[in-house]
Amino acid sequence: MRATVVHMQCRSRIVTGFIVVIIAGCGSEGAAPRPDARADVPVADAPAAPSTGSLAAFCATDGPFERILARTYECLPSLSFLEKFRPTADDLARLCAARYQPFVDDGTLSFAGGAAWDTCLGYAASLTCTDVALGSLGPCEQALVGTLAMGAHCRIDEHCLGAAWCDNTGTGCPVCAPLRADGMSCFDSDSCESGNCGTGGCRGWSGVDEPCGESYDCVGNLTCVGGHCTAPLVYGDGTPCGTNGACGADSGGLYCDAGTCRARKHVGESCTFNSCDWYRYERCDVGGSDTCVAPVIGGEGSPCDEFEGQACATGLLCSTTLTSGVCFRPRADGEACSATDLAQGCAFGLRCVLGQCSAADQPVCLNP
Repeated sequence: MRATVVHMQCRSRIVTGFIVVIIAGCGSEGAAPRPDARADVPVADAPAAPSTGSLAAFCATDGPFERILARTYECLPSLSFLEKFRPTADDLARLCAARYQPFVDDGTLSFAGGAAWDTCLGYAASLTCTDVALGSLGPCEQALVGTLAMGAHCRIDEHCLGAAWCDNTGTGCPVCAPLRADGMSCFDSDSCESGNCGTGGCRGWSGVDEPCGESYDCVGNLTCVGGHCTAPLVYGDGTPCGTNGACGADSGGLYCDAGTCRARKHVGESCTFNSCDWYRYERCDVGGSDTCVAPVIGGEGSPCDEFEGQACATGLLCSTTLTSGVCFRPRADGEACSATDLAQGCAFGLRCVLGQCSAADQPVCLNP
């Protein structure tokens, strides 16, 4: 079983679109006295009640799914920028329920208890930016127990029992298939035992100073520089720089001004062409007031563009990033959509599957 939670290019299925998260409010219950224990007899030797997993606990607003994904967005701010959306805890909880509830209801997915659940809780509670693996739930994948055997028709990776994934690369319906070992060819990270389809096929995540071909080979927020994974540099106002990216442009807070990182300007402040906070759709009125001006807010069908200061009203998204697009209403689970027309796209975490928005990765198999 390979869980996936974040859409980004072809590396993971949910983050966009999609991948992550942790539980603070759920844990093992305390020791319970034996039913026949007398009040005056010590019960310290009574075994602790085993912890149990459940959909409600897993998908809670402070549950493992939400905590892992929230940490992923925090550690990889480019996700929010590329998707033009940063999900709230409620968004993540709803996505989790939409993805798993139907399969818990039909008995094809359940949640483990005991050590697997405790390990999941611990991982979610202690996840750091250097541990985040894009598109992976880490040890929490072992807390999701699928029931479908190899060769069975599936809709999500978590459907599959054991070391398997929902393989949609064939010409027929998707089926549970064995995960691929390091070195084997891959299309996306779902198919790999390591959870990473990187340079050269399936491969483990590289840590600090380990070899890489691209930054996606590096675990967490490490970046690939000179063929080796390195920790991200920390920049601040006054730090030397060469380009906007050298100031950590993904955060949107700094820009490179003649070799020095500076805080971005805001509405009413004097500016140059690239100094305003275009992450917030603010732009510099060059040749006019030469100050940063607030964005123009458009409704559904209106143009949107960071650099032109054209933003979308609350509840709408822009169909593209870094280029001109149109504001659209993201389609909800079950609504009609288009996989090719971004202006008819789905809400956060959903995929357009056969013309309908779905939290599942694959459609219902009509011709098994």
